[in-house]
Amino acid sequence: MSFASAEISSLIEKLEEDESSQQQEQQQSLPVKYFNQLIESFLDAGAAVKRKKRANQIYRDIADQRITLERAIKLLGKLSRNQKSGWFANKSNQD
Repeated sequence: MSFASAEISSLIEKLEEDESSQQQEQQQSLPVKYFNQLIESFLDAGAAVKRKKRANQIYRDIADQRITLERAIKLLGKLSRNQKSGWFANKSNQD
């Protein structure tokens, strides 16, 4: 699979996930949203450090050819999505 097709599949995946996250947001009640935002604000600093370490490990894996570019794109995309606000609510909805 070429880099371009991996990038296209990554974009399609992002669009599908954005649509599903918008539907989930509309279904949550206001107290739940507030609670999730409160918890997220406390956990965000630690999560940022973990995301940075994970991203650096992915870049090292690319350099050492331990993972493919397609897999790296998916993993880095997931890290980027977790950086946006609402990552805690999304994570708690997946469990």
